[in-house]
Amino acid sequence: MNNINKRDRSMSSTNASINQSSAVQKRHRTVQEMAAGASLREMGERVPSTNVPGLERTLSNLSVEGEYSDTKEKVRQAMKEVAYGKSKKRAASDNDIPYSTFISHEERYMETGSLELRRRGPQKKKVEMNLAMHSLLLNYVDSNSVATYDEIWAVFIKKFGDEHISKESLKKYVSKHFRITLRSFKTFPQKPEGDPILRDADECLHSLYDQGVDPYRCVFVCEAAYAINFNRTYVDNKQKDWRQVKAAAMGKQYNSKMKKIKPLVPSVVSLMAASRRKVLHHTIKLLKGPTTEANVKTFLQKLILSMDVNEYSGDKWSIIFDDAPQGTQQMITEILGEHNFKAFFLPPCRTTINPLDGLFNAIAEKCPRTKMDFTNHNDGFPHRLDRAIKSTTEEELEKFFFLYFDCDCENCI
Repeated sequence: MNNINKRDRSMSSTNASINQSSAVQKRHRTVQEMAAGASLREMGERVPSTNVPGLERTLSNLSVEGEYSDTKEKVRQAMKEVAYGKSKKRAASDNDIPYSTFISHEERYMETGSLELRRRGPQKKKVEMNLAMHSLLLNYVDSNSVATYDEIWAVFIKKFGDEHISKESLKKYVSKHFRITLRSFKTFPQKPEGDPILRDADECLHSLYDQGVDPYRCVFVCEAAYAINFNRTYVDNKQKDWRQVKAAAMGKQYNSKMKKIKPLVPSVVSLMAASRRKVLHHTIKLLKGPTTEANVKTFLQKLILSMDVNEYSGDKWSIIFDDAPQGTQQMITEILGEHNFKAFFLPPCRTTINPLDGLFNAIAEKCPRTKMDFTNHNDGFPHRLDRAIKSTTEEELEKFFFLYFDCDCENCI
């Protein structure tokens, strides 16, 4: 028994030495494998080393043809480091690649065995909206405050059906560029009582010419008030039908809300005076109600101060207003008479002959209608309107004076 025990002890010591030598050999192999890979700063839980050489061979033989991009090489190296035990985030960071990029390549490799991501298809054609299209859409959504996407699409496709713009592209364009819509009207001067007899534009112009108005030496004063929807939304019939089907499936009744046309309430009111050459003076009020006679008095006093005496002599220049009640006309005439200016009032006409009416429409089109940035104090609508008025050029003024206040009858031509 003692001999047997001695023999067992000697064998056990031999086995221990064998096991110890094999452990040392394994450690040597592990160190060699780590040296063959990338240098690792930190080690996490290590996967069995027997899988690493196979992974290296797979990664090195993913694609024989062609050259790899830097990103693919970095992803390949990061995958090796992950195989040796480094965390995915650390491996991506050490190889200067975004973590999301590494995950995308890894998922692609698990699916297909390749690091090649899906190739991008042809780029989508950008929606090319020209000025005529933009103007049509702007005027339509402004004049139709409850228009739906389908109604806007019907109007657009009727005129620009050959442009090959999809309905979905038009929907995105409208929802982005027309979040603010305007309805313009006038609060001053009030219209005279009764039903005036409307005359043709040429007849109205000749009546002013006969009174001594020189179309090249006149200043027009005009007001524009805007009822503004600062967060315009559009009804989508497709979405409406889907909600109705969903309500029916749930056993509920779908109550459709009909958009109503809101009354005209002035959110922003602007007074402007301009000649053929430049805008002489303008004011903008936000949420302060309609224009009053006190506002007009203050405006006229500042207008007169801004008019150079040497350039605008009172006996040659006329200041023209829209038609107004007798009391308002008398008030304006007295203020201007103190400074030797003559006041004239436009007679009732079938079509407007005030050039500033057309100018205000053009200014409203120039104002961006995208959603306002409430973190930027200079992005409010009054600031946008102010910048649009100040950007008015002499060519624009000359155009509107020519279109509205120059008579084109045979005698004048």
